Amino acid sequence: MSYEWSLDVLYKGLDDENYKNDLKKLEQLVNDIKAFSQNLKEGEDEEEQLLAAIDYLEQLEILSGFLKNYLELRQSVNTTDGKIVSELGNLEKMLSETSRPIAAIKKWIANVKSIENYKQKHPKIKSYSFFIDEIKKEAKHLLSDDVEDVIAKLNISAGAAWSSMQSYLTSIVEVDYRGEKVTLSQIRNLAYDKDPSVRKDAYEAELKAYEKIKDAISYSLY
Repeated sequence: MSYEWSLDVLYKGLDDENYKNDLKKLEQLVNDIKAFSQNLKEGEDEEEQLLAAIDYLEQLEILSGFLKNYLELRQSVNTTDGKIVSELGNLEKMLSETSRPIAAIKKWIANVKSIENYKQKHPKIKSYSFFIDEIKKEAKHLLSDDVEDVIAKLNISAGAAWSSMQSYLTSIVEVDYRGEKVTLSQIRNLAYDKDPSVRKDAYEAELKAYEKIKDAISYSLY
């Protein structure tokens, strides 16, 4: 029996032309966002710039979401796959380059004084009312663009690395369940079994499995 899900609905593999094309699109989108953030200004083009800003943020969220979800799902079933780990690392590095320009874009959006008028005028802007209102609330807490950039890069070398280690350890640990060796994912699925004795044994087996990696896991979650 195969315990891996099919991800063909996203991409058929790293050699899939759709995957390669989306990666190229994301790279171009990142460069476009960088350039756009450097040319933001108040004035006659404010309305058009707001529409463009929302469109850029929407594209980034959708495209990066497809790529990142695909790679993370691939990694979750095999954390020892070097190619996937490398691809995910490159993707995170690429996305970190958007931290500074996105911080600048959000600060600019927060300072648009006629934004309520634009909401009434443009359905697209109105549909993002909650998102825009949240940007305005969070604007006061945003750090300088340079600091936001540094934090994003530190997250790759520190936070993301610890998270990867935690995922790796939990994916390779073997669980002893009723005389068989199973994976942690399999044992967790038994939490939904109709038989209470199965749920109980699975729960106890999961707790015992954590004993094997508890020290390393505790450090990765600090």
